[in-house]
Amino acid sequence: RQLCLRAAANWPLDLPLPTVQVMIGEMTVGTFIPNRSLYEYCLPLPALPAGDEYVITLLSPGFVPDALDLVRRQGPQVGQVRILAFQLDWAEVR
Repeated sequence: RQLCLRAAANWPLDLPLPTVQVMIGEMTVGTFIPNRSLYEYCLPLPALPAGDEYVITLLSPGFVPDALDLVRRQGPQVGQVRILAFQLDWAEVR
């Protein structure tokens, strides 16, 4: 089995792209560094006993967008600072 994700990290050019850590429980099963545009990443998953479920956690550093992002916020989000990490389009276990 493998975990496949379609992800991107459109970070500011002056920051290095983040390393995303993929975990099952306390165990790291892999890492990937997303490109600036959407791309598919696949990581092998450990075998689990029949009937068990994969509970997957994605960990990544984040950044605070520039002040213009705050100004452009509308509705209930006005004035709320966002911390962004990476864009996850989809994920599936194959």
